[in-house]
Amino acid sequence: MRREELKAILTRPAFRPFEITLESGERYIVRHPESFSVLLRSAVIDMPDGVTIIFEIEDVTSVRLLPRNGRRKS
Repeated sequence: MRREELKAILTRPAFRPFEITLESGERYIVRHPESFSVLLRSAVIDMPDGVTIIFEIEDVTSVRLLPRNGRRKS
């Protein structure tokens, strides 16, 4: 994944929640654009419980757009 691709998700005309999957298999859901930041080589997610997740952009294996309510489809 490239930095520009992650930034493009944030700047879509109508934001949609998305799920990021890392090489480690960890998955994180970004529900609000204000809770996600793209830096030069890393990205930051501020989780609702106050935990901050920092990861390298090169570790992102997939990004999946979610329905507007942020729930996964089963």
